[in-house]
Amino acid sequence: MSQEKKKVTIIVNTVEHLVEKGKISFDEVVDLAFNPRPTGTDIQFQVAYHRGHGNAEGKLLPGKSVEVTDRMIFDVSTTYKS
Repeated sequence: MSQEKKKVTIIVNTVEHLVEKGKISFDEVVDLAFNPRPTGTDIQFQVAYHRGHGNAEGKLLPGKSVEVTDRMIFDVSTTYKS
């Protein structure tokens, strides 16, 4: 009998997504927020989260990951370097 990973619902820019329980990376969250992902040398992304473990909130930085919880909220925005 194969073991399936448990899934949880996260909310990225007001849209629900079903993802595997565990960690999610900065890039995975950005890809869920933007399809296709905006490109260009001046585009940067900011990721904030709410309702994490123990009701944690904060910013998810490039190259980092965060443990997801059911109904966790991610707000992803683009910024432009000046």
